[in-house]
Amino acid sequence: MRTLVLCLMCALLAFGCGKKEGEGTKKDEAAKTEKGAEKKASEGDEKAEAKAETAIPKEALGKTEVDPVCEMNVKVEEGTPHHEHDGKHYYFCREGCRDAFSKAPDKFLK
Repeated sequence: MRTLVLCLMCALLAFGCGKKEGEGTKKDEAAKTEKGAEKKASEGDEKAEAKAETAIPKEALGKTEVDPVCEMNVKVEEGTPHHEHDGKHYYFCREGCRDAFSKAPDKFLK
């Protein structure tokens, strides 16, 4: 009997209990799903806020501006990431630069 128990214990140690690595209980999975849904909702809110910013002035379309964060030249087109600060429009190469600027504009304005 002792041998059988030892063999079973060795088998469990060698092959595991059958649960795949990283697999949790149904409660753990539900919590992960809920957190993922909350994160997606939060990201959606941030994107909606960014889109709700003022429209690009028509006179700016087609011009080349300098991204104040990375100092790249940016051709202003519909959909170009932008932000209005103190009544002036600033244009960015990507959303990441716009987000960094919107959090601390004075850091990038010289």
